[in-house]
Amino acid sequence: DWKDIKLKDITRKMIQDRHALLSERSKARANFAMRFLRAIFNFSIEYDLNENDKSILDITNPVQILNAKKLWNKIKRKKGHIRKDQLHDWVNTVLSTSWTGQHYYNHNGYTNQDFLLIILLTGFRREKAECLE
Repeated sequence: DWKDIKLKDITRKMIQDRHALLSERSKARANFAMRFLRAIFNFSIEYDLNENDKSILDITNPVQILNAKKLWNKIKRKKGHIRKDQLHDWVNTVLSTSWTGQHYYNHNGYTNQDFLLIILLTGFRREKAECLE
């Protein structure tokens, strides 16, 4: 709903309110959205220059209010991992689980196994692995 708002019209109050609203659903995504917006501001301030190499946006980045007031959400790092002594059982479970589609000799039925093993062996995050063909 902000797509028609000009950068120069976005206020610190708007940033605080939107960050709080997004934080109700997901604190990590709220932080990510504001980091992304901060990057857009920083790029625009440096990139959009007039003939004298002065920024045409005569503003400061309003996302900095989150730093000043220490409003960034604190996100705990994920600690879940497969211990070395669990690895053998985990791989055997993934390989022995009957996935949808395997009963019909469908080669796509093994996609779940492949997906989990790729993540395990490469360390890819889910989103990165989902992009693979």
